[in-house]
Amino acid sequence: MKKLLVSVALLSMSSLSVLAVEKTHDTVTYDVKRGFAETFSVSQFEQLGKFRVVLKPIRGAGFDRDKLVLKGISKGLLNADFTINHTLVNKERTGVLYTANDTITMVYTGDPTCENGAGNIPFEVEETLYIVAGTGIYAGIEPGGFIVLKGVINNCPSLATFGQNNFDVVGGSVTITH
Repeated sequence: MKKLLVSVALLSMSSLSVLAVEKTHDTVTYDVKRGFAETFSVSQFEQLGKFRVVLKPIRGAGFDRDKLVLKGISKGLLNADFTINHTLVNKERTGVLYTANDTITMVYTGDPTCENGAGNIPFEVEETLYIVAGTGIYAGIEPGGFIVLKGVINNCPSLATFGQNNFDVVGGSVTITH
């Protein structure tokens, strides 16, 4: 009987220690609802600016969470293959989102060179940002999320708004494990 009690006690303690070590994660998928990005082209290959993106939870353990608002400063770098990498730093500087190989997925007007600089129709496009990583408060972001923007790249030197790029957030999906 004594051996049975000792065995039960040991089994109970090991079960409790397993439960104590087990972490619970709150994984939530968000629908990208709205927002904006405003940038300025500081060189032929780099743009700096600000952004705001509103995420609404649609699925996951924290489905009842409030919306999540991402806002801060952004940096975009054009790659040799005409894809773009973005770095998005939140306003409080407590988290960074990284995107890579972002692409222009639709062209509405204009062209990438504004008719070799002689044109006057800016480049109106849809661009998709592909999330690859996050740090700080965004460390739990899962690669594979995306944000879709529609806007104007003012790439025509003849226009007063040359270098000023304005985008509206039009869709996407992001999954974060908190």
